[in-house]
Amino acid sequence: IKKLAEEYRPDFRTFADLFAGIGGADAAFLDKELIANDILFSSYINLVAWYSPEHADLAKLVGYINTYNSARPFGEGYVSKNYSGKYFGNSTARKIDFVRDDIRKKREEGSINEREEAILLSALLHGMDSAANIYGHYEAYKKAPIVWNSLELQMPDIPLANNVNNRIFNTDANMLASYISADVTYIDCPNDSRQYCDMYHLPETIALWDRPVLKGKTLKPKQPYKKSEYSRKHAPDFFGELINKLRTDV
Repeated sequence: IKKLAEEYRPDFRTFADLFAGIGGADAAFLDKELIANDILFSSYINLVAWYSPEHADLAKLVGYINTYNSARPFGEGYVSKNYSGKYFGNSTARKIDFVRDDIRKKREEGSINEREEAILLSALLHGMDSAANIYGHYEAYKKAPIVWNSLELQMPDIPLANNVNNRIFNTDANMLASYISADVTYIDCPNDSRQYCDMYHLPETIALWDRPVLKGKTLKPKQPYKKSEYSRKHAPDFFGELINKLRTDV
């Protein structure tokens, strides 16, 4: 991507990624001013963790992560009540409750800033994925796991400093296109009918920590999260609208 960008727009300064996901493609553009966006809040959390210009005390966060990994919490919470024995083993579900509650508490009392909160949540979400009893996403859980995986958080390998002009968004790409401009814009929109908010409903719930009412065997929120228009029949119309709105050189 960077090679093509440099070919068609030499010496570009601004790189926009309107469907960034967790931001894997953006890692090649740390020397640029980034505009990164995704409609899922769980993806936005990762974007803030990696690319926000806000300072983060990494040593402090490593200490918190070590504390979380050694914790053995008791009692029932939202995750253990709803997902234990399905997506997670009971001890892992209880730890997710404990860690998520503590991250919110630290943010509310001012012990961590927005980026530090995002880094801890990113560590939790990635640890959850490794521990989850799933086949790669959260559309369904395995019916008869051989073992339940434990939750182990790892400190994300984030950049120490980012461009002070980086901007991170959690909104509809077509709407955002009307308000931003960039030298280079990368578009990797959904290309089939499967909604990411369904495949990753559980990380979205943990990221938002809104404790929604659940339904069905897969325990998805009764009120679904943000669905993408790019996974519906009229996606070509929305794509055309996006292209017409873009203010970009390449």
